[in-house]
Amino acid sequence: MIETRLLRIGAPDDPAIELGILEKRSPALDVRLPPILLLHGATFGARLFDLPRAGYSLMTEFASEGRAAYALDIRGFGSSLGGAAMAEPPFRNPPFAGVDEAVKDISAAVDFILKRRSVAGLDLVGFSWGTVAAARYAGDNPDKVAFGDDLRTVHLSPELVAAPPLVLWPTVVRQGPLPGDLEAWVIAVSHAV
Repeated sequence: MIETRLLRIGAPDDPAIELGILEKRSPALDVRLPPILLLHGATFGARLFDLPRAGYSLMTEFASEGRAAYALDIRGFGSSLGGAAMAEPPFRNPPFAGVDEAVKDISAAVDFILKRRSVAGLDLVGFSWGTVAAARYAGDNPDKVAFGDDLRTVHLSPELVAAPPLVLWPTVVRQGPLPGDLEAWVIAVSHAV
């Protein structure tokens, strides 16, 4: 049975902001597989990776393989609570979830996950705008997105949904096969939207 939890951590630079991290895992974790953190784009939050339809949850796919799967809601998205700026009219505050803030949120989430799982590194998957933040975080913190000698990031472009087969951004990509059944999931989701 797959366990699902919504975890909360504080944003590193603003105690009024609580970040939501969705966790899915099997009670029988395969310790050989690093945890995986999924990062959403600029339009949908972390629930994009856990669609409530049979066969459409990337998180369930990873958890079924014995991997701990996490999806972060960057501040201002989904289950993350945005502090004072979210309680005020939009014209009073500029957008506050740019790449700089996203990288801070990713850093806090990665540190939390690494401590929670007692591991040194994880796999990082960015989708759409999340690829920009993932690449920047990975470039600044290669030791935390590595497993052995492998850099473990996958960057999915928005064109994937409209035009499979899977295309990886050529910046920082993991060597070897994609984690889990990522290509099949992307293709399945493209047919659902």
